[in-house]
Amino acid sequence: MRGAAGFTLIEMMVVIAIAGIVAALATLQLTGNPRRELFEQSRHLAAQFEAAGDQAALRSKLVAWRPTPSGYGFEIRDASRRWVPLHDAVLGDARWQVSVTGVEIREFGRADPIPRVVFGIEPLGLPVRVILHSTLGNILISGAGDGRFHAEQLP
Repeated sequence: MRGAAGFTLIEMMVVIAIAGIVAALATLQLTGNPRRELFEQSRHLAAQFEAAGDQAALRSKLVAWRPTPSGYGFEIRDASRRWVPLHDAVLGDARWQVSVTGVEIREFGRADPIPRVVFGIEPLGLPVRVILHSTLGNILISGAGDGRFHAEQLP
């Protein structure tokens, strides 16, 4: 004679374990990896630096990037030689997506940090290093002076 229909305890435990693993994976996908997000933000910023160099050449005006405590923005030098905010779809003001605690900008040949990265009218310029400091790690965005920028995680 056959017993009552149903699931065994082992089958129920396997189903619950699988459901738990799927829920854990979904949670990891939703929260993301903050270190990876910081690196992706720095790669996006490197691409914006390249776009800023292109804009400076196209407009025949100096364009600059300046960090702020909560984010960063791009500026353009006007006819009276003042830096004014650049309101552009690509080069507008932005907030840090991941916690950045400090920014250090160094230009080749200068001992002291500088307040902004300046993109000239000519495609060639001085090499520059921008270090984003974060509790998650430090990121270096470097430009060799040829208009291209590269982001890398520092040890």
